[in-house]
Amino acid sequence: MLIKKVLSALCYLSILFAPFLFPLIVWVICHNNEPEVRAEAARAMLLHIVPLVIVLVSLIIIGGNGIITNNAQITAGVSFLLLGIAGLIDLVLYIYNIYYGIKLLLQH
Repeated sequence: MLIKKVLSALCYLSILFAPFLFPLIVWVICHNNEPEVRAEAARAMLLHIVPLVIVLVSLIIIGGNGIITNNAQITAGVSFLLLGIAGLIDLVLYIYNIYYGIKLLLQH
């Protein structure tokens, strides 16, 4: 029981040391043996991938906007807005991963 709780928590806390990689390893290793740990690893992996996807989509939109408008001021405004929103979402998800990992460790 304790090892399940620690592995699940480490999947979320791995945002500090090995984002995506640690939950992937845990998810693969706990294939059929530990369905609860595997589910937590998959959720943590998703929470680690979402910020990357948000930034990539923002960069694609910014690039497309720059090509279409060919106006530096508009592109700069869109860049500032999108990357600001992406940064805020990324920060919230980063803090949430740490919070949830600690919460799992402190559960009785």
